[in-house]
Amino acid sequence: MNRQKLRFAAPVLAASLFLGVASPRASAETIVLAVEPGASWTRTTWLGVFPLRHVPQMACWIEDSNGEFVRTVSVTESVSKNSWKGAPAGGRPESLPVWTHASLGSPDAVDGVSSASRKSSFALSREAEGLVAGREYVAFLEVNSSFDYNDAWPKKARPGTSAYSGVNGQPSLVYEARFVAGVPGEAEFSPLGIGSVDGADGEIRPNFVGLTSALTIVKSAKIIVKE
Repeated sequence: MNRQKLRFAAPVLAASLFLGVASPRASAETIVLAVEPGASWTRTTWLGVFPLRHVPQMACWIEDSNGEFVRTVSVTESVSKNSWKGAPAGGRPESLPVWTHASLGSPDAVDGVSSASRKSSFALSREAEGLVAGREYVAFLEVNSSFDYNDAWPKKARPGTSAYSGVNGQPSLVYEARFVAGVPGEAEFSPLGIGSVDGADGEIRPNFVGLTSALTIVKSAKIIVKE
């Protein structure tokens, strides 16, 4: 399915998600990404007898109502710098494939918005650069935990099969929240679909079949617009 058609086939929530009524005014000075981890936020895998704790990779970005990339709000450093321990030479394009493809070729710099993976609840504040007051935007949140294998994407799946994911396990889960620039308030993220399990493209697939622990990586998340 065409990615653009998928995104905007959902009901347009727009200003109804906000505490105020949309009206022409100067863009909000600050946008805040607030995330509360869920039961599967932290995972433990074993390297022999040694336990390794993992927290998810995550990216949040904004697009306009036409699906054009505007800016990155936050992205974890491993993804933004393609810096992985023990990963193949090509890195991990399957980790956050939707953000990776959406931001490709964008002049948007990520140095100021990349961060280490978080181990607990957090709220990140960013300047609302590039947003036009009174216009509707879509914020996307993509999360993915490595090694979260399950029956649909098992560790022993063979390369070349649809169940094979390398070290990815379950594919990334993508959420969306709609807001209007310049209108103070907040909008909850809701699940939209999944990313490519092998990172081959940036499409969002409206299919949650087979997902288990990936659905509880995030307990809740929202975008807050402040003046």
